[in-house]
Amino acid sequence: MIIKSTKRSGQARFFKNGKLNAAEITEDQFYEMFECLPPMQYRKDNKGMSFKMSEMTFGDITQGYVKKNGKYYSMNCRLHTKHEEMCGVCI
Repeated sequence: MIIKSTKRSGQARFFKNGKLNAAEITEDQFYEMFECLPPMQYRKDNKGMSFKMSEMTFGDITQGYVKKNGKYYSMNCRLHTKHEEMCGVCI
């Protein structure tokens, strides 16, 4: 049996209710990802620090990471997801 996956159905698997969902991770996990591949779209300001992996998971989806208020987060995000939006979902 062949299962056909469209881009839309495949991307839907990475988002809950079409929104970003951040999971808290350890500082070691955060910096391991920061140092393993060249980060994309690195940004640091008063909202926090964020970057994206330079390797795509599916289509335009990659893994994003945020450091905010001494906590560390990981999330699936799109290439066009802005730093402010990534930091905004991290409580």
